[in-house]
Amino acid sequence: MTRHLERISQTQLMMGMFFFVFGSHGFLMSPLIEKGSYAAGAGMLLANIIGGVIVWAAVILCRSLPSMSFTDYGHLVLGKWLHYLFMAYLGFFFFHLAAFYVRQFNDFIVQTFLPGTPNAMIAFLITFIIVVAVRAGIEPIFRFAQVFFLFTIFSSLIIPFLLGKDLNFDMSIAFVTHVIKPVLLQSAMYTTPWYADMVVIVFFYHALARQQKTIKSVFVGSLLTTFVFLPFTINIIMRFGPHFSAEMTYSGHELLRSISVADFLENVDPFFISLWFYAVVIKVCICFYSATLVAAKVCGLRDYRVLVPAMGFFLFGFSMHMSENASEVYHFLLESWVGYAWIVVLIPVLYLVVAKLRGINQETIHNENY
Repeated sequence: MTRHLERISQTQLMMGMFFFVFGSHGFLMSPLIEKGSYAAGAGMLLANIIGGVIVWAAVILCRSLPSMSFTDYGHLVLGKWLHYLFMAYLGFFFFHLAAFYVRQFNDFIVQTFLPGTPNAMIAFLITFIIVVAVRAGIEPIFRFAQVFFLFTIFSSLIIPFLLGKDLNFDMSIAFVTHVIKPVLLQSAMYTTPWYADMVVIVFFYHALARQQKTIKSVFVGSLLTTFVFLPFTINIIMRFGPHFSAEMTYSGHELLRSISVADFLENVDPFFISLWFYAVVIKVCICFYSATLVAAKVCGLRDYRVLVPAMGFFLFGFSMHMSENASEVYHFLLESWVGYAWIVVLIPVLYLVVAKLRGINQETIHNENY
């Protein structure tokens, strides 16, 4: 499916998964606080663990034949037509996810920074970047993730210090006393798919170097994202309170806008938003790459790059017409997306269970193919 054997190092994988989760968490803050209130931070930690277990199952599945793409040997587990059905569902999910994030970021930019700019122009520019990056291959995408990795972590961790006295520290005790078990579980169940969508790794596992360390790299990358967003979430609640934070569409951005240090360090939100945009691009690239890979497999093409321009046009059109306005997109994110995502992220787990029940392993798959 590629012109040459691409190898992604475990360091690149860890950094790529950090940005993969980072890109979506920027949209997660308000819904997470609405679902979890003071338990939002604890729910994020629990979701990271549950999501890590689901991704672990996906990696164990991929170890059945580490040198081949999951799209090429999955039919030996479930059968040809059922495998194609699940592949189509996975491909559509990640294509929809890519378009969904393009649309969300488009709406955000238009509402906050560029109110006079046509939505179509912003969506086209973002899509153009995605198409160029995906056509270059999966390895360059993960190399791109290395560029601002340390800078992004450092910049994110200084946010609490920039807020200083604007935070209501008297509210701190509520993060211990108001963590109610049902609310915590609701928050974790809502947040888990935002981590578990890292099962996208099944589409490029064969391109990884030192595959035995994959689980560690993926978990460390996602844990670093939690390490960055956990204090950020707590800061939002301590600044605006759980109820007001939940009512805002972009509570994270409102927190960044409120940063003011000694009347000379103000309006720093565009700087932080640019780092988030960097993460969103990486997330969309990986999702779009996976969707294009599935489409190429269904069409019987050896090189997925042939489909990238056409899929790019579909991505642009779908992102523009998937809903009437930003309110509909947010409502879908809050009420419907999670159930839809839970079904998808559990598909690799289904493959693993069936493979274990049928006794399918690397040796049996090798004999079937050769």
